[in-house]
Amino acid sequence: MLHQVPLQIAFRRAGFLEEVVDPIRPASQFTATVYYDTNFSHDVTDSVTWSVSPSDHYSISQSGLFVADAVGSPVDVTVYAEFTKGGVTVVGEKTVLVEAYIAPTGKMFWSEFDANRIVCSNLDGSQVEVVISEDLNGPVGLILDLIGGKMYWASRRNNVIRRANFDGSQMETLVSASGPFDVGIDVESGKIYWTEYNGKKISRANLDGSNVEALITGMGSPRSLTLDLIAGKIYWVDIDPSHNSIIRANLDGTGIETIISSGLLYPSGLEIDVANGKIYWSDLIQNNVKRANLDGSETEYLVTTGLSRPLNLSLDTANGKMYWVDRETGNLYSANLDGTDVVIIHSDLGGPYGIALALESVIPVAYGGLDMVLSADGECGVLVFLDGSGSSDEGGNELTYYWYYDGELFDEGVEVQAGLGLGAHVFTLIVNNGTADSLPDEVVITVVDDTPPGFTVGVDRSSLWPPNHKMVEVTPIFEITDNCSGEVAIELVDITCNQESEGDIEVTDDGIFLRADRDAHDKDGRVYTIIYKVTDGAGNETTASTEVKVPHKPR
Repeated sequence: MLHQVPLQIAFRRAGFLEEVVDPIRPASQFTATVYYDTNFSHDVTDSVTWSVSPSDHYSISQSGLFVADAVGSPVDVTVYAEFTKGGVTVVGEKTVLVEAYIAPTGKMFWSEFDANRIVCSNLDGSQVEVVISEDLNGPVGLILDLIGGKMYWASRRNNVIRRANFDGSQMETLVSASGPFDVGIDVESGKIYWTEYNGKKISRANLDGSNVEALITGMGSPRSLTLDLIAGKIYWVDIDPSHNSIIRANLDGTGIETIISSGLLYPSGLEIDVANGKIYWSDLIQNNVKRANLDGSETEYLVTTGLSRPLNLSLDTANGKMYWVDRETGNLYSANLDGTDVVIIHSDLGGPYGIALALESVIPVAYGGLDMVLSADGECGVLVFLDGSGSSDEGGNELTYYWYYDGELFDEGVEVQAGLGLGAHVFTLIVNNGTADSLPDEVVITVVDDTPPGFTVGVDRSSLWPPNHKMVEVTPIFEITDNCSGEVAIELVDITCNQESEGDIEVTDDGIFLRADRDAHDKDGRVYTIIYKVTDGAGNETTASTEVKVPHKPR
């Protein structure tokens, strides 16, 4: 029965608490939550069936993750939910306006601490535009959210973390911090991270500033920060009177390890090249730019002359370029990733500090294949081959494939295999095109036991003789095999007889009793047929039978 009692559907952007109000920004992730009542208290999101219309640029996963691609004109998109309980199906729908939005690409943004402004230009330095010039209070570290259309930065003079649209509009203060220096974002998880050099800690919060957490405390003076979202790591610089170091930890603050502790006078400007396994940084006192492996080994000196207090840097790995700002000279530079071909892009800047790039074709698309339901084999499992070859990148860049299971990196490669047991298994594929990670794509592999148990039944005596009219106990003997070796239930289905047998069959708690009797005129004798059924833990059934005879005459 279908009742038009509407479900209540609410949209929230990943990492935010407030409900989204029209219009919503495309090229973003939103979470749709479904409630079974009008006061938004009974959450049934995990139990609904979703659909979306139109579906060419919009999708919604079973968990309610709604993704809207960037489009050139506004579109009304309707999300439908269907919930069934007790034989009654309830439906609901919500229409949202997806606004026209195309993220800026081929741009660089930088902060100027002394001039108190944020500026952008093309990567070649043309078309300079002041984005924000009021109420900045010493902008330093800067990061871009190309999916959500926001830039985030730390303001050092008034100790806050802020964000605004790329055009400078809708500027808002997110959190207060004690000496904020640098910021990083994890769009997928809806988190922002920042360092506090006075607070001697690294903190994080939701992208709207809620749910602030102090992740790592008791440090010297943490400065530059960057995230490796593929490996789930934070990298940061700690300036300490006794020793300067580059350190990393898990995104939740656990697993802290120092990867570089020597040869550092004042490291800054950390950036990660995930595809090539490199970490880059500048040194304000040594006046150089270096790189090393992600574990800190094999340090290389890339740029060693012509610099005076180089600060933050940013990488365009797809085009083999790096960009950095120089605090004292006021220059903004570019170079090849190996340090060659150094070029001054901008000069006479007002104390440049942070820099971030908005790159062409920055976001690849991950596709891990269709969800599957597979039958368990004789070992109660199955070998699954996961295939990410359907992933794509508009720029034609080579992709790196990362498969996750239960939040942990499972394997790398376009095709991987996994041995799975019974149940639903959720794999997440993220691909990287050398510049950015894709949005995650979930693949659900459900392994079921749909093989009936092997089952035979016999008895301890298959013949009753002599036919003395007495009740004789017959004990069944079972042989059972099940590919998943779980508990099985055995049930006596019926006992039949080919002759009139009223009162000749008894089943009690003590056992089965059959009368040793037969029709003396029936040359075939009497045949009792005992029928059993066995059911395994998955509900698969097998029926088997055995016979007990009272012959016409002894054989």
